[in-house]
Amino acid sequence: MKKIICLLTVIAAMAAVSCTPLDRTNPTDPAADNYAGMHYMGTIGDFTQLNDFGFENGTMWAVGIINTPSGTSDAIATYFSDGSLNYFFTSTAISAPTGIASDGTYLYVLCTDPYTSAYNPTDIKKFSPSYVSDTAMTQPPNYAGEYRYKCAVNAANNYLYLSGADTVMIFDTAANSTVAVFGSGGTADGQFSAISDIEVCPDGNVLVADPGLNRISIFSPTGTYMSKIDIPFTFSGVGIEDNSIYIPSSDGIHKIRYDTGESLLFADYGDGNGKVMQAGPCEAHGGRVYAGTASAIKVFGP
Repeated sequence: MKKIICLLTVIAAMAAVSCTPLDRTNPTDPAADNYAGMHYMGTIGDFTQLNDFGFENGTMWAVGIINTPSGTSDAIATYFSDGSLNYFFTSTAISAPTGIASDGTYLYVLCTDPYTSAYNPTDIKKFSPSYVSDTAMTQPPNYAGEYRYKCAVNAANNYLYLSGADTVMIFDTAANSTVAVFGSGGTADGQFSAISDIEVCPDGNVLVADPGLNRISIFSPTGTYMSKIDIPFTFSGVGIEDNSIYIPSSDGIHKIRYDTGESLLFADYGDGNGKVMQAGPCEAHGGRVYAGTASAIKVFGP
């Protein structure tokens, strides 16, 4: 295992959420006839490239190429609950960060740099609660030549789920070892074509988004296939809260109950207020939905 120990440069800054007038024809506008129950609240962040984001104890964390006062850099940024920037940090250990997840105590960041190691290209960075130093955990084996791009945590069993193109690895964060790998390339139930995101449900089951097969597959915490939800539109990231899945797409944000299949659409296609024009990363937290674009995170709430 290659262990990287470095001092993180911590730079503090503050930036308020920007909120501009709503488009009165948009279904996120409470005054509109077609209001769908969620309205646009503003944007968070300033990115050259947003790769992933998530929450830990009410605080948002994001990874990607972030615009800072001193320029752009691969970095991790954290935001207060009101959307203002808390601080960001960069480090030589943070190279091409693609995924981020938290178990409520530690923050896990996937750094996927093909120039770092030809054999084990994905590092798992485990940050301490103070987030001023990091430890490179045991690297997962380069299973079938795959990189690992996205991650999700089940704090109840210390499992970190790492998604590749067509497999998911279960990594035990307490034992620093691989528990299992499930999935394979193909079109049958339990197989994958192009995994784009992964989430852990409140009941511990695992959702795996696969736009290559236009579906979301549901697995048990140990990787046993259970069921699937067909998704008849272009998508990438998914967010989940309670029993609802939130999916940004090219025609708005879809809310789908994963237990009943009931569907609702809010937000429109476009680049204006309350609109989305791409399938991107998504999180649902505290009754709000956060839809990522390349350069910012749009916030929707009831």
